[in-house]
Parts: sequence; C-alpha cells; structure tokens
Amino acid sequence: MNRRKFVNLIGVGAVACAAVLTTLKGAEIFKTAIEVVQRDGLYDSNDNLIEFVGLEDTVKKVETSIKYKSGRSHGERELFGSSVVLDKDRILTAAHVVDVKLPRQVYDCKKTVLVGGLETEILYLSPSDEFDLAVLRNPDPENYKPIQRGNSDELKVGNIITTAGFAYGVENLLTRPGHIVSKKAPESFTTHTKNPMEDFIVAWNSSDTGDSGGGVFAYRDGKIELVGITKMKYHESVVISQKINDVMRTIELMEKADRYKLRMLKGGGK
Repeated sequence: MNRRKFVNLIGVGAVACAAVLTTLKGAEIFKTAIEVVQRDGLYDSNDNLIEFVGLEDTVKKVETSIKYKSGRSHGERELFGSSVVLDKDRILTAAHVVDVKLPRQVYDCKKTVLVGGLETEILYLSPSDEFDLAVLRNPDPENYKPIQRGNSDELKVGNIITTAGFAYGVENLLTRPGHIVSKKAPESFTTHTKNPMEDFIVAWNSSDTGDSGGGVFAYRDGKIELVGITKMKYHESVVISQKINDVMRTIELMEKADRYKLRMLKGGGK
C-alpha cells in the first residue's frame, strides 16, 4: 500500500470515528434532556422531546343519528365528533356532538350514539348554551382505556399540548401539537357558556370540525396526561379547550342535578 492510500484511509477512519463520537455525544445530550424533563414535575414546553403516541384506545370517534317526526314531516340529523375515555364507566364529549336543537313540535324522537362504532347511551348532558358537556356510558371498558388525568391548574403559557380527534369524520385518529398562549378564554367566547373564562385554555394549533369533544393532552415526567377536552376552533390557528379540572367539577354538578338526566331521557335537543 502506498503512502497516499494509507493517508486517505487514515482520514476516512478519523471522520468515521468523529461521526460515531458525535452521535454518541448527541445521544447522551438527548438522554440527559429527557431525564431532566422527566424529573422536574412540570409540564413540558420543549416540543423536540415530545411524541404523543398510543392514544387510539383513549380517544374515540362519535357518530350521532337523530330521527324524529314533527307535524306531518320526518326529520333526520347526523352529527359527528370525538370523545375521550374518562374511566371504565364514562366517556366525555362536547354536548354539541350528541345533541342539537330540534323543531318545537317533535314526537317519536330516536337518538343513536356510536362511540368507536359501538352503540352507547348518554348518562348526563348539559347543552351547548350551558356547559356544552356530555357524559356517555363506556360501551367497551376492556378496550376503551383511560389515560392518566393531569392537573390542568398547573398548566402554564408556553406548555406543549396536543389535540386528538377525528377531524372531518376521518377514520384515523389525528394528533396535532401546539402551544398554550392563554389560560383564559376570550370574553366573546364565554358569553355563550355558563363557564367563566378561567375554565379554558387557548392554544395556538390546528383543529377542525370533528375534533370537538376529543382529548387535550400534555406531557409531564415522561408521561402523557389528559388536561382538557376540545370545545371549538376559535380562529384559523386558535383552539379553545376546557380544562379537565373544571370538566370534573361540571360533571359533579351535573350528577347532582336531575335536570341534566331528564333532558337526555326526553330525547335531547327539544
């Protein structure tokens, strides 16, 4: 082997060793960053270290069919949206995903609600002009599984969240990350609900028709946590979601008030 070839081989070897060392150093830095994120007890704000996966068992598509008779005419409404599993017994969604106002003179009303293709029933419902929240029976507790519930009061502006849902009624779950830009909803939004502005988080990310009722998730200590449910797309790139702590308080109120059960038993939407 001549001297030139030998020198070239030495050069190639040096470059290869440098690449390996750089990769190992990068992996070490990444590992260190992950360890810091996992141990600080705070919701993450670095989206480079976050991957929201494994939500298919927790966020489910909702399809609602309402058939009714009004006077001499027949009517039918089809609704769709998303939902999130709360526990083995209950699933959450937005009321406007399973309920709609119908003509005043309605009789023989039949409502069918499917969650992930399985028929279920509405346990409690507060209409869209009140709390816009519905609690459904979990039709498949073995396969429809909840994820750890977080503490939405500890969220901060700048934290990374992701909305998970079935935009436009697609069959596959879509997740879209974004940043929290405010811990209060705009006053113009809260004029349409009984919830105060502080019950909501506002994020800079994308959401579309069909995402309503789906889960909002954040990442803390190496785990994904449920921190809210999607309510509406407020602007082109602004999404408003209700904090999970306030959702739980609303559910407690609904379970104590018979009128939220009576509305469902009357067929809803009347």
